[in-house]
Amino acid sequence: MCEPTTYRRGDGVLVRLYRDEGPSDFLYSHCLYASLSRDNGKLWTKPAQTNIPDSPSRSSAGNLPDGRCFIVGNQVAEPFSKRIHKHYTRDPLVISVSRDGKSFDFSAAIRAGAPNIRARGSGKGRGYQYPATEIVGDDLWVLYSVGKEDIAISRVPLKNLKTRR
Repeated sequence: MCEPTTYRRGDGVLVRLYRDEGPSDFLYSHCLYASLSRDNGKLWTKPAQTNIPDSPSRSSAGNLPDGRCFIVGNQVAEPFSKRIHKHYTRDPLVISVSRDGKSFDFSAAIRAGAPNIRARGSGKGRGYQYPATEIVGDDLWVLYSVGKEDIAISRVPLKNLKTRR
């Protein structure tokens, strides 16, 4: 488990998400794992596999000002249940939103159509990855790598993040 990110569910439980990583012979699950804390982060449950797909890549999670939860990352799989030795695509960069922190019922691409890599390098590939997020005023700002060559910033107006009631 690596690259943790945390949000708080509507019932107050903290959720820490992880991606899986391992030696070269490891089969990636292509799912995020979750650990829960009911005591404000003092003790955590053992991470368990979720049904949230992952390329795998780092994600950034948090809470919107109205309490809804969000995850930004590469929550894509091709197909979801296929287990392979390599990473899936990191394109598009996706945001998912949940009212309760358990069911994410809104997803949208923040950025898609990644450019080709300009220079070869270890671990480089097309895509948008390693997001960091910050809420400023009425916007969610997302900073991320483009093919491990450039840094980009996208502004997501909070009013555009709809969820079912």
